[in-house]
Amino acid sequence: MIVRRVKSFIWRSSFGMLQSQEMTSLKLSRFSSSNSDMENLTNDIMKSVENEKYRQDGGRILKKESLEKFVEIYKTMSDYEKRNIYLSLFKTYGCNRELLQKQCESLANSYKDKNGISTLLRSERKLNQLLKPTYYTFLTQLGSLNDGVKFLIDMRKDTITEARRGEGPREEADAVLHLSEDIKEILSLWFSVGLLQLRRITWETSANILEKLAKHEAVHTVRNWMDLKHRLGPNRRCYSFFHESMPHEPIIVLHVALTQDISDNIKEILDYRETEKGYDPQEANCAIFYSITSTQKGLQGIELGAYLIQAVVDQLKSELPGLETFSSLSPIPGFRRWLLSGLNDGSLAMQLEDSDLGDLECVRSQYEDASENLNDYLKELVTDTRKLKNKKHDVHVRKLLTKLCAIYICKIKRRSYALDPVTNFHLKNGATVWRVNWMADESLSGMQQSCGLMVNYRYFLNKMADNSNEYITKQTIDMSEKVHRLLKDHLSSHL
Repeated sequence: MIVRRVKSFIWRSSFGMLQSQEMTSLKLSRFSSSNSDMENLTNDIMKSVENEKYRQDGGRILKKESLEKFVEIYKTMSDYEKRNIYLSLFKTYGCNRELLQKQCESLANSYKDKNGISTLLRSERKLNQLLKPTYYTFLTQLGSLNDGVKFLIDMRKDTITEARRGEGPREEADAVLHLSEDIKEILSLWFSVGLLQLRRITWETSANILEKLAKHEAVHTVRNWMDLKHRLGPNRRCYSFFHESMPHEPIIVLHVALTQDISDNIKEILDYRETEKGYDPQEANCAIFYSITSTQKGLQGIELGAYLIQAVVDQLKSELPGLETFSSLSPIPGFRRWLLSGLNDGSLAMQLEDSDLGDLECVRSQYEDASENLNDYLKELVTDTRKLKNKKHDVHVRKLLTKLCAIYICKIKRRSYALDPVTNFHLKNGATVWRVNWMADESLSGMQQSCGLMVNYRYFLNKMADNSNEYITKQTIDMSEKVHRLLKDHLSSHL
C-alpha cells in the first residue's frame, strides 16, 4: 500500500498539472465559462465541502446535509460540469506535497536511525497517512448515506467514462483517472468477498431483480421474459453476489447449465426445449458456466468473478453431490477482430510458422471459386458470415479456423498474458483450455465476434490453485491434449 502511494506522490509531484501556477490557470480557465449555471452549481458543491473546513489532520465527520447536497447537485450536472468537480477535488483536496516531501526525507533518515524498527515504523505509518488525499475520507463518508455506496459506484463509472473520453489536455484525463483509482481503492475494501452474500436467483425472485438481471446480461441477450424464465428453469442455476447496502442490486451474475456432458454449443443451452427436459438435476454430471456478467461498471478492476465461480462450485457440490465436471462455454470476443486485423495489415502471416502457411495454402487450393491470394480468400470467409455458415460442414475450413483460434487464445499475448480478455480471466482463475468448439454460436453476435467458435475452459478443482499460480507468475497455460494437437499438427496431414 505504501509503495503504491509513494508512486502516487512521485507522480503528483512531477505532474506539471499540480504545479500551483499551472493548476490555478487550469482551474480559472475551467471556471470562467460563460455558463453561469454550471459555475454556480460547482461553487455550491465545493462550499458543501469547504464549509466543514475538513483537513487531513482534522478527523471530523462531515455533516450529513452537506454530503446529501453534494449528491443532489452532482446528479443534476452535465458531464462537462462533473469534470470540473473531479479536477477541483483533485487539486483542492489532494495531498499536501510539502508535508509529503518532508516525511519522505524523514523516512529516509529513519533507515539510518540507531533506535531501530520502532522509529522506522512510525515514519512509514505517518507517510501512509499523508499519502491519502483529503478527498479520500470525504468520498468514504459519502458511502454512509442511504444509497451512498451505489452513488460512489456510479460516480466511479462516470470518472472512467470521462477519463476515456479523450477530450481536453492529457494531464486532465490523467487527473480524473487518478481520482477514479482512489474511488476504486475505497470500493475494493467495501466489496471484499467476506462482505458479499451469495444468492440463487429463481423465477420466484422479485421482479425488480429479474428485470435488472435481463437488462445487464452482456454475453447472451435475454430476448423476453419467457427466455429469462427458461434460463431459470429446473436444469439451470443462476447465482449472484449481493452487497448489504445494495440488497436489490445483483453485483455480478453467473448462469449455469446442468448437463450430462460438457456442452459444445450454446444453442443447446439456451433452447427452451433443452431447459424443459424432464431429467432430474440430481442426475446431472456437468455444471456449465455459460455467462458471467458484472452489472456495475463502477466496480471495474475489482476482482469478483473468480470468487463467484468458486462460491458457486462449493454451493453446487453441496446441493448436487453427483456433479463431477465443471466447465465454461465461453465466447471469444476478440478472435474475429484479430483475424481481420492480421489479414488487413499482413501480420497474421507473422503469427504462423512456415509449415502452417503451407498448410493454409493447401486449404485454399481445395476450392475452385477461391481467390488466388490466400489472404483474400480468408478475408472473404471471415468478412461474409453467411458464406462462412455455408461452409459449416466443410472439414477443411473447420480445421483451419479452429487452429487459428487455438493460436489466438494460447499464443497471442499482451504484456505476457493472453490477449483475449475471457481467456485471461479463466486462466487467472486456474482453468484449463479444454476444447475449441466449431460453430458453437451461430447467432449474429457469435459470428461477428468469433466466427461462431466458442471455448470450454475446464475447472479441475485439484489443479486450480497450481494452474492459477503458474499462469500468473510464469504465464504458463494449462491445456488439454486436444488443444495441444491443434497447435502442433499440420493441417495438410488432415487434408
